[in-house]
Amino acid sequence: GAGAAGAARAPARPPLSDIAHIHRSIVSSLEGFVAEARLLQRSTDVSSSQVTALVERHRFLRSVCLFHTASEEQVMYPEVRRLTGCSGGVGASATELCTREHEEEVSLLEGLGVLLADVRSYARRGRKEVAAMLSQLCSISERVTAAIASHMQHEEGELFPLLQASLTAQQQRSLLWRTLQAMPLRLLERVMPWIVATLDADATAELLHNLRLGAPHKDAVLVQLLSHWAGAGARRV
Repeated sequence: GAGAAGAARAPARPPLSDIAHIHRSIVSSLEGFVAEARLLQRSTDVSSSQVTALVERHRFLRSVCLFHTASEEQVMYPEVRRLTGCSGGVGASATELCTREHEEEVSLLEGLGVLLADVRSYARRGRKEVAAMLSQLCSISERVTAAIASHMQHEEGELFPLLQASLTAQQQRSLLWRTLQAMPLRLLERVMPWIVATLDADATAELLHNLRLGAPHKDAVLVQLLSHWAGAGARRV
């Protein structure tokens, strides 16, 4: 952490709510992806460049989701099992279900990526099959969004209350830091402005405060870098 004075400050909200905000950002961006896919479906002339924009959007969201789910399985779920006892019980069954949901989400995201590549290839060659493929694209992207939104509601309803009741604010900050820090730097450079894009100034300050206190002293330079990237502010995806 960053010192007793900062740690003594009472959080305006549970630090784990910053992870819930990341969840909302993911779902909102997936909903935006669905809206873009529907616009393409209604278009009479779809170019490969239009599909490429969706491909890039999918690539970013896929990376965020893959690293976020991996970090939850490495950081959050073991903490839940520790708190509820390792030999079964509510925590173990809840994290097992969440892990299975992660596997389904990854499969859906990968399938969506394959279909997008096919749509772009067909659009580049002006093939008439593009219209039917776009309909399928909308359907799969809606399934992905619904599955991930449902999973995150499950986590926030089952796991978050347990963690918030059992962990101090400082322990929650550490959990937040370890969850976010699991992403590679090249992704975090895009993720930080994306996360704060829908936060007001106070919520952004609280997030950065939580990261500063949650990170070990050896990561102080990395915290400064993430804060700098967050300051960029504008959503770029």
